[in-house]
Amino acid sequence: MPRLFYFLLWNLLFVSTTVFAGNLDPSGPPGPTMRPLDEVGTWSQVLPNEQRFKLVMNNEAVLDRETGLVWDRSPSTADYKWVEAMRSCYQLYKGGRRGWRPPTAEELSSFADSSSQLPKNAPFQINAQLGPWWSSTGGLTDPNQPFLYLDAFNIGDGQKNKTDTANVWCVRGPRGLGN
Repeated sequence: MPRLFYFLLWNLLFVSTTVFAGNLDPSGPPGPTMRPLDEVGTWSQVLPNEQRFKLVMNNEAVLDRETGLVWDRSPSTADYKWVEAMRSCYQLYKGGRRGWRPPTAEELSSFADSSSQLPKNAPFQINAQLGPWWSSTGGLTDPNQPFLYLDAFNIGDGQKNKTDTANVWCVRGPRGLGN
């Protein structure tokens, strides 16, 4: 009897899940929360600048098609202590969305070309002052000190005390490596 019971139970569960699951194929082209693969970014492609960046979120943010990250188009040049910088990203409401965060050191360095400058013709609205920018990544020699970028996008020594001040450039997207 128990064998028959389990057989009937298994069939009931199997049939009900296949009947009620419905069609799992997309119903049409990507909607507003879905992006075509050419806009997702894979970190394995190198795109010319004119194809790499796209204004999104009511022109308040910039999609980097190489990385799939969305950057604040007009990052603040205010000086923040590290904790204040992290908080300012988490509280940011821009482009009609929350979900902003401080970038990792790897994400910040993804902008730098061989001349360690912001790519030409990128649609950012940045004050002439470029950094230093805080990152969420712990320091190389002392994890309690965050790593940041000095002298535009040059990756120098790069550690500061969390009580020192620097700028912050918020980003949206999956969290990177150096949390």
